[in-house]
Amino acid sequence: METTNKNSGQIYVKQDLHEDKQHGSLNYPVAFYHIDLRNMYLGIVRWHWHEEMEFMYVTRGSAKFLIQDKCYVLKKGECVMVNRNTMHAVQPVGGCECEYETIVFHPNFVFGYEHSYLSSHYMLPLLQNPGMRGLFLSPEKETDKQLLAILVKIIEVNKEKPYAYELKTKGMLVHIWLLLLERMATDHTTDNMVVHNPQSSIDEKRVKLAINYIAKHYAQPITLDDIAGSIHISKSECCRCFKRCVQVTPFEYLLKYRIYTAIDLLQNNEEEYSISEIAMRTGFNSSSYFNKIFKKYMECTPSAYKKQMAMGITAPIIPTHIDMM
Repeated sequence: METTNKNSGQIYVKQDLHEDKQHGSLNYPVAFYHIDLRNMYLGIVRWHWHEEMEFMYVTRGSAKFLIQDKCYVLKKGECVMVNRNTMHAVQPVGGCECEYETIVFHPNFVFGYEHSYLSSHYMLPLLQNPGMRGLFLSPEKETDKQLLAILVKIIEVNKEKPYAYELKTKGMLVHIWLLLLERMATDHTTDNMVVHNPQSSIDEKRVKLAINYIAKHYAQPITLDDIAGSIHISKSECCRCFKRCVQVTPFEYLLKYRIYTAIDLLQNNEEEYSISEIAMRTGFNSSSYFNKIFKKYMECTPSAYKKQMAMGITAPIIPTHIDMM
């Protein structure tokens, strides 16, 4: 079981926010990570999605877990399930610290071939259920206790790796899947579920395309008109899509993307770019504007941040306003 965070504190994503990482192996497509938000890049797990399902189980502290347009504040002992291909992120709550175990697995590990009888009758109904994009699980709810107990056992087994731990894990995941199917058949409430409606699907497709455009052109002087035009909708509708999907406006996302990229250059400045060069490389038309926006999101100037890196302080400054990336 991996006890470090994903990619040593960094979540790497492709231009459409698809996580650029293989979880587990072809023989055992299951991965386990211990996440400490203090060690994550900028103290957050940025917006991303992947083809695997994921369970995130809090073991210490508290944090915000965002799944599409819904936000859960989880504390110790609580968990969220994220269905495959669903946008999600994790952010700190004020000054709270948070650690959690995350289980990421491909559904094919449980059901084998995608076109098998078990797959079509038991896998796809859950994966494609519009009310199961995400699910909140609490030890205070009787209906959740059994599922949470199995998750804890899966974590223990994969830490200790006894004989046939892979087979034991598969058996327990099958049990969890059965519990989820039973819940799907009987639980029609939405308080603890992320309901995926047709508009959300449209928004997500548009936002992924727009973010792809931003990732390609952030260094250029692009406008809201350009972003909206890249997905062939009006500026107002573009803003609504972003607000519903990632909870910021397109222009706010652009600014944060630029700052996020600038921080990467400051931390890995092998070419020894000056502050003004970094400003130009990340799409800011002046050093003063770059300083202003950087300080707004990071609560210090780029020069102060660069100085901190030069002093060998490797722990990232945890911002309060860049957490929607």
